[in-house]
Amino acid sequence: MADTKTAAAAKTVEAVLPGEQIVWLSLSDVDADYGWNGRSGAWEKDDAGDKDDDEAGEKGDFSNNVSFPKFKSSIAVEGQDTPMFCRQPVKAGGKVRLVSGFRRHRAIAELTSEKREGSNPAFRGMFKAIVREMTDGQARAMNIRENVARSSLRKADLAWSILDLAKSGETDSAIALTIGKSQPYVSKLHTIGTKLQPKVLKMWRESNHKVTVNQIEKISEMQNQEELLVAILAGSDGEEGGESTRGPDGWKVTKKKEAEKIGVMLGRLAARDVIDVAGVSADAIVDVLIEFPPKYYKSPPKDQKPVRNKCIKACEKGVSDGIALEKKAMAEEVGSGVDEEDE
Repeated sequence: MADTKTAAAAKTVEAVLPGEQIVWLSLSDVDADYGWNGRSGAWEKDDAGDKDDDEAGEKGDFSNNVSFPKFKSSIAVEGQDTPMFCRQPVKAGGKVRLVSGFRRHRAIAELTSEKREGSNPAFRGMFKAIVREMTDGQARAMNIRENVARSSLRKADLAWSILDLAKSGETDSAIALTIGKSQPYVSKLHTIGTKLQPKVLKMWRESNHKVTVNQIEKISEMQNQEELLVAILAGSDGEEGGESTRGPDGWKVTKKKEAEKIGVMLGRLAARDVIDVAGVSADAIVDVLIEFPPKYYKSPPKDQKPVRNKCIKACEKGVSDGIALEKKAMAEEVGSGVDEEDE
């Protein structure tokens, strides 16, 4: 069952230390900060992800994916198998802090709120845990290890977690050993996370649209990071970045549509003087914001050129249409007496 599967992964990462005991705690005993969790609070899923480049990632909503309901059901039927790990209170009289097991905590909290009948301790808000003394760095490292062991963190979450570990003085090499990733990959995500504006990093983590590491790396080098990320999200057709058009060459049509949508959003932003696109060519926009599939890069230049040119033209059209649409909207606002600052 799902909890048994989680247990198998977790046992390879954390073990009960000599003298430690598994104890029963109630939900009210624990501070569970989902904002602190390395896997962003709105996302949770097994066995799937944004496999866009050299490392696998994943995303999924607690309530809307198939995995979590099955996981919750297994705890309801069989009980909790794997204990959670908690950290001793930092201040005297404080609550213990949840470090790993956020998914189990969420499942038990939901089962408790449903007021189910039966002898299962989860129905009464009780769960098994190990409480351990930890530094900030040790707590973060354990949190990442559990998430990575169960299945790979989304890259946005991993970059955020690496930044947090670095704050405690960990080097990229030490972090790589801690989380089982290569040092160059950790350094790459560390650099990206450092260059991204905090608001943009937060947007990347919370987005339900696929943004690849290559795209976010390019954005991290730019000044208008937020606007560029908004444009990419506007161009995406769905949670997986959207290759919605069928057929062997369907991706070409999809990328053309994506380029046009990105152009429209940039045009709208330009009309509001939020971003200046006057000195930016459409081919530069396509190079920075459009992520082509591997088959594109494997094809010869003579086959790449027409695809890229169609995307450039689509982007140019999108920018022009976006400016026109937004100017029309602005004129209507003036005509109706709408003041943006009063909205």
